[in-house]
Amino acid sequence: MLNTAGLMGTSGDQLLQLAGVADVDPKLQESLVTMAKEVASATAALVVNARKVASTCSDQSLQNQVIMSAKQTALATQSLIACTKVST
Repeated sequence: MLNTAGLMGTSGDQLLQLAGVADVDPKLQESLVTMAKEVASATAALVVNARKVASTCSDQSLQNQVIMSAKQTALATQSLIACTKVST
């Protein structure tokens, strides 16, 4: 999923470069990409831990809530990465 977001971001970046709009400071680009990678790593760890927590929930409703929250976080991270790659 994150890989697909990255590919979308790269395509958007190429489109912006062709249009001549992608004039961003290279240091800023590097910083944004680095921070997005850190968020992605933290999100991956969160998803792993959420699976462990969900497996210990005796209440199916709580288990579903933990799983949905982890999925929503992963989707938000996917959007962050896509936006970061488009803006860099």
